Amino acid sequence: MIEIIAILLVGIAFGRLFRRTSAATGIANRMNITVWILIFALGLSIGCDTALVKQIPHIGAEAGVLAALATAGSIITVMAVVKVTHRKS
Repeated sequence: MIEIIAILLVGIAFGRLFRRTSAATGIANRMNITVWILIFALGLSIGCDTALVKQIPHIGAEAGVLAALATAGSIITVMAVVKVTHRKS
C-alpha cells in the first residue's frame, strides 16, 4: 500500500511541475480514453460472470438501502447541528 501512495505522490509532484506544458494536456486526453476503456472492460468482465449478474438485483437493493440510510443520517445530523448552533440567546 505504501508503494501505491508513493507513486501517487510522485505523480502529483510531476503533475504540478509540468502542468503548463502541452504534454500534460495530451496525457490528460489519453487518460480520459484509458478510463473509458477500463470502465468498458470492467463491464465486460461483469457481464461474463453469470453468478455476479444473478446477484445484481440483490446488490442494487443493498446499495439503495445504504444510500437511503446515509442520506437520512446526514439530514438528521445537519438538523441537529443547526439546532445546536442557531440557538436564540
